[in-house]
This record gives sequence, C-alpha cells and structure tokens, in this order.
Amino acid sequence: MLPVEGARVELGGTGEEFAPFDETADQSPSGMSDQGFGLFLRIRITGVDAPECVEVRLTFATAGVEPVELVENVRLHCGETLGMYPQLPFVLLSDYSPLELDVVARVTGIGSDSVHLRVVIPPDDPQG
Repeated sequence: MLPVEGARVELGGTGEEFAPFDETADQSPSGMSDQGFGLFLRIRITGVDAPECVEVRLTFATAGVEPVELVENVRLHCGETLGMYPQLPFVLLSDYSPLELDVVARVTGIGSDSVHLRVVIPPDDPQG
C-alpha cells in the first residue's frame, strides 16, 4: 500500500507534549530487564485524518548486527500514539554503550519516518 499523499509521520521521544527526537542529544533506555532494554517513543501523524488504529513496523539497526523488526497495532489519539516501549534485545548493544541506532517507523498505508539515535546506558546501570 502506498503512502497517503500529504501525510507526515514523525518519531518522537519522551515528554508530555509530542516532540520529534533531537538527533543531537543522547537518549537513555527506558527500562532494562533480563530480556533486553526499552526505548520510549511516540509516533505522530499529521496532514491527513488519521485512523483510530494503525499497524506500525519499527526497525532498529546498528552496525554489525542483524536489524530487529517489531510490528504492533497501536491506537491513535488525535493522530498520536501514547508512549510505546519496544523491548530490544541486548544483541544490539555490542559493547553496551554508546549505541548508534537507526530507527525506522513505517505506518502501514500512511507513511514512514526515520531517525538516528545515540543510546547511552548510564554507568551505574547493572546491565551496562
């Protein structure tokens, strides 16, 4: 399905109000577990009447590791998702920190956005 003309998909991070990721700022993981780490993100769709629910394909890639793709059906509220916390495997953290991570969000039938993030695990984190 082709993207919708005029639609704009944006990836954003934490905060009460949606704001696109600042690709110059370090990002922190939003939760660590034995399974992996989380990355808080949100998606906003503008320029069209967004549906109530969409399929989102998130791809996470870093050098030397097979990309990880996650697929989620998410509800939109006024064109925005609530906070999403995809859990990523530790294999993406080759040396744990910092992680240069390319993130692509494809919203089925609407469009896509991509960002390049630098994820830094705090030195006092037991997983780091």
